Amino acid sequence: MHEEMTILLEANEKDGIVVEKETHILWDRERLLEAQEAGLYQEETSISPPDYGEVYGLYPGCLHAGAAMQHDRNFCPTRQTKHFVIFERESAGRSTRKP
Repeated sequence: MHEEMTILLEANEKDGIVVEKETHILWDRERLLEAQEAGLYQEETSISPPDYGEVYGLYPGCLHAGAAMQHDRNFCPTRQTKHFVIFERESAGRSTRKP
């Protein structure tokens, strides 16, 4: 078990993309740091594989995925915390996209 905000900030430092499950909004480093300063998401949480039913892409509400930037298409969900899904760049030979 780790503090949720610590997990999110570490993922962000490694070029991971953090998406809030409830709103499907991408959180950048500035927003994560503001939340940390406000004392949000400080509770201990576990890390688990992504649940494709909640947030399955960087733009889950967008039916036109073709409009996404090319570099955004190389990200896939790799893990989740209680409130967020973490996306990481696909590496060669490794894909965690939903089958």
